[in-house]
Amino acid sequence: MRPQDAQNFRARMVRAQLHAVEGKGALALKEMDEEVLKHADLQPFAALDAAETYAVLGETDRAIEWLDRSMRKGDDRAAWLRIDPLLANVRQHPRFKQILNSMEFRWQQRIALAKQQ
Repeated sequence: MRPQDAQNFRARMVRAQLHAVEGKGALALKEMDEEVLKHADLQPFAALDAAETYAVLGETDRAIEWLDRSMRKGDDRAAWLRIDPLLANVRQHPRFKQILNSMEFRWQQRIALAKQQ
């Protein structure tokens, strides 16, 4: 990474994920400050990054909250969420299953609508 990109929101989120995976929770949370989370809240994929980081850190409620945000912003990658290794800590949570069901329902609705056209 170039030095001038070090404060890029995406780069900081990736560093937060790396710190979380390495067991450096305090550093991960430091990277995901208010500004990084504001950025994550604007995009479905960045919201999923936050969910993954919180899941790895064992912060289940926050991970589910961010996963829900990701879904509500249009992320419908249910198949990926089922196997995403960073979400292993939250996969058995009842709300996780509800979110996947919602994603799959929306996907089925889009397919049915496309067939009608």
